[in-house]
Amino acid sequence: MRLRFFAILAILEEVVMASLKTKINKGAVDDAEAPATGQAFIWDTEVKGYGLRVTSGGTKTFIVQKRIGGKDRRVTLGRYPEITAEAARKLAMTHIGEIASGNDPIAAKATEEVQAKTLREVIADYLDMGTVKASTAKDLQGTLNIHCAAWMNKPVTKITRDMVAKLHAKIGKEFNPKTGGTKQATANKVARYLKLLLNFTQEQYRTGDDLPIIASNATAVLKKRMYKVQRRTGHLEPHQIRSWWQATGDLQDSARDYLRTMLLTGLRSSEAISLKWVDVSIEGRTFTVRDTKNGTDHTLPMGAWLTGMIAARPHHNEFVFSSERGRPTNRRGGIDKAAELSGLDIQKHDLRRTFLTVADAVDVPFYALKALVNHKSGSGGDVTAGYIQTSIERLRKPMQAIEDYTLSAAGVTAGAAVVELREVQ
Repeated sequence: MRLRFFAILAILEEVVMASLKTKINKGAVDDAEAPATGQAFIWDTEVKGYGLRVTSGGTKTFIVQKRIGGKDRRVTLGRYPEITAEAARKLAMTHIGEIASGNDPIAAKATEEVQAKTLREVIADYLDMGTVKASTAKDLQGTLNIHCAAWMNKPVTKITRDMVAKLHAKIGKEFNPKTGGTKQATANKVARYLKLLLNFTQEQYRTGDDLPIIASNATAVLKKRMYKVQRRTGHLEPHQIRSWWQATGDLQDSARDYLRTMLLTGLRSSEAISLKWVDVSIEGRTFTVRDTKNGTDHTLPMGAWLTGMIAARPHHNEFVFSSERGRPTNRRGGIDKAAELSGLDIQKHDLRRTFLTVADAVDVPFYALKALVNHKSGSGGDVTAGYIQTSIERLRKPMQAIEDYTLSAAGVTAGAAVVELREVQ
């Protein structure tokens, strides 16, 4: 009975400690003790709703709590001693006056906080959703860190149409040492990334009144100002394939085989470098690429020569194109070295373009060609394509024909006469 009495007394003491009333001044704040657990509140006896919150960790914060719209709402005024008790009292009276006038300081504060979102924070929030591929995320961050460095700590609400227009024009006039031209393509890419982020801002961030923090997307100013960049059409002509192929022979084996595989299969760079042994069937002469650009897994047959090359590769780790040091981190190194040795300005995507051009030269049917390079069917009004389901075995003959043509042009095997290629965009 006596133990029960003391237990009840302890509970009553906690209740009293959790909510006390006194005039909140410096002395009262200094004397306020931290509760054993949770948090305690001290309410001012002169200004109704003005209080001090004390956590078990000893943090003391001034607050205002009032009923707004039928709900108890709380505004944080500041921490002690960063703000004094008297300064907090005056701020509390200001907020209480606003509430009495029908305003909502909590909504106003929420609006103020969300409108302060910087471009850097928006990028982080967008990427945290996990809806973009790692390679895209890396490119987005790298591109904007270079060209929008001065904007990173600027609130997105301060990015204007005039700022966007001037930045786009500035980048577009810069010299591009790689092409010898200007950076118009880069300017357009920056604009597309900004458009994406500002659209995200409109959808994601709302004011206290549930309105978007930006009324319109500032990149709309570029609707008729985007540069018309000529699409790259580079590819290997038949007479060039041999010298390029021989140049890859001087590379380290993982880089050599990685580049040759792209030429023989039309894989994108990211798809080839990510190919794993678990997704390769030597017996079935197939491989599967995961998480492709259009979001689907993609299984393809391998030609006879490629199957032998893959089968002969050492198993250093889970990835097919790895050396003892791991996967190539500088994927440009191999392609640039091959270009230097061969004297041909061929980049990674040019190999995919060459594959498509060879496929056209050996009369691969259009729908088989789309299946080989994993282009989506059934879009853009091509309704019939959506009904055609091409099996892996149906693709084996076209894939072998492309390999035979390429190896013959490279001087690896004797084959049919190499005909001139028709350029495929």
